[in-house]
Amino acid sequence: MNLKFLETFVWVARLAQLFARAEKLRTTQAAVLKPDRHAWERDLGVRLFERDLRNVSLTPHGQRALPQAEAIVRMVGEFERTIGDTNSCAAP
Repeated sequence: MNLKFLETFVWVARLAQLFARAEKLRTTQAAVLKPDRHAWERDLGVRLFERDLRNVSLTPHGQRALPQAEAIVRMVGEFERTIGDTNSCAAP
């Protein structure tokens, strides 16, 4: 599993309409729904999403995973901001 897949999971779970999902991810609706796009579901051994032609919804496993995935994405963002903030670091 990598961070891009985790970010995708968070955004797909957060956004209500498939069009909005594709727009936010800067991809097509078909790419969001493409089963092999979520190969990490196979790695985890659970289904995180229920998919049909127009909708994606979270399974119970997905609902349990979402808060942790959001926390990881948030922590990575905070890490990147902290490391990128050169003003907060004292010069050696």
